[in-house]
Amino acid sequence: LRGGTVTALLGPNGAGKSTLVSSIVGLIDPTGGSMRLDGVDLCGPDGRTARRRIGYAPQEEALYPAMTAGDNLRIFAELAGLRGPSLATRIADVSASLLIDDLLDRPARTLSGGQRRRLHNAIALLAEPEVVLLDEPTAGVDPSTRTAILDVVRGLAASGVAVAYATHYLPEVTALDAEIVMLNKGRVVARGSVDELLRAHATPAVEVRFDGVPPPIALGGTTVTVVESTLRIESNDAPDRVGEILELLGEHRHRLRGIDVVEPNLDLVFNALTGRRIDDGAAQ
Repeated sequence: LRGGTVTALLGPNGAGKSTLVSSIVGLIDPTGGSMRLDGVDLCGPDGRTARRRIGYAPQEEALYPAMTAGDNLRIFAELAGLRGPSLATRIADVSASLLIDDLLDRPARTLSGGQRRRLHNAIALLAEPEVVLLDEPTAGVDPSTRTAILDVVRGLAASGVAVAYATHYLPEVTALDAEIVMLNKGRVVARGSVDELLRAHATPAVEVRFDGVPPPIALGGTTVTVVESTLRIESNDAPDRVGEILELLGEHRHRLRGIDVVEPNLDLVFNALTGRRIDDGAAQ
């Protein structure tokens, strides 16, 4: 992770995203490797002190339901060492940024799902951490909450904070212009910018669907595969060759049921690397 950037930890449920961030904050003992923050070994004698520079919002909400939203923020701010005017100022700033400043007098149990998620994420930001780990921060939220959270993440990166953003929601990765670390079964399978990953691992394609088994087709410079009743033709210029493809179908055109142009996307990248779709098992 680098200050001033958003790093998206991308992968389907079970890929290892939560395990990784839980290991960084000390909730799980790593089975191998090392973790350092500015050279400090997080598993060493100074690791506990170094972790105070990290803000963490786990996937599961961690709130006191009977306490008001303001009291939830206050108790966590005090645990982070904030006192007096600085505590009040920080609560006001974080509440405003996540659009919960008008909810501070309400018990947490009376808040909607999106409001609770905003409060939950706000707690991670109270101590003005240098590193912020957000695990599925928009899971199950409404569009306005998603927009507010994404805006806050962009603001954190712009202020120099290093943000790790674990998710399986592909549009958020693009919206945040995030560097990507793709995980599968606990391993890093790829990393880079969106453009780098698309160039390296995804190819445009034309999918031609038939009534019955697709006919054989030979189109120079392409890779042709058959999946059940669909003919998939991959090449960088495949979308520009739809007319040529139709001509080659000849007498089989009457069995044509549809044509789809598939542009490169992160789901295709993940599928190419792992044989899985990134939204496998995910609640979209």
